[in-house]
Amino acid sequence: MILESGTVGPSLIVGRKGVGVFQFEIDGAEAHAGIEPEKGANSILEAAHQMLFLQTLQRPEIGTTINPGVIQGGTKPYVVPGQCRISVDFRVETLAEQKRIESELQAAVDSVHIAGTRMRASGRFHRPPMEATESRSAMQRRFSRSDWKQASN
Repeated sequence: MILESGTVGPSLIVGRKGVGVFQFEIDGAEAHAGIEPEKGANSILEAAHQMLFLQTLQRPEIGTTINPGVIQGGTKPYVVPGQCRISVDFRVETLAEQKRIESELQAAVDSVHIAGTRMRASGRFHRPPMEATESRSAMQRRFSRSDWKQASN
């Protein structure tokens, strides 16, 4: 049993999502966008492709959500960006989903869309999912019928 204060008032948590935060660093090649753009490899465009791919991994109907919350890249509007970084939050309800996401992330790292770019990933699932089980649900029902609420007043 894990005692967790995630709600207001007396309640028993029987499940929670796992959380992973990953950083993706995309390296490209800088070039002057007006003089020789063909010498550049646009890391922000690669990041855009990768973020669109990450959204395809999302399965909200089973609790898997993905949020690319921070993106940083480029130096000037007239320079093809040589570096870009994305920080992404992943939430999953099951260990099977966590493993699926981890596998898909490796596939993303191995596959780039913009020639001359490469991507590295770091991060991990730092909080594993606590899957709701029948035994935890039974415990919740038992506590909801007991004097639990009276004892907390």
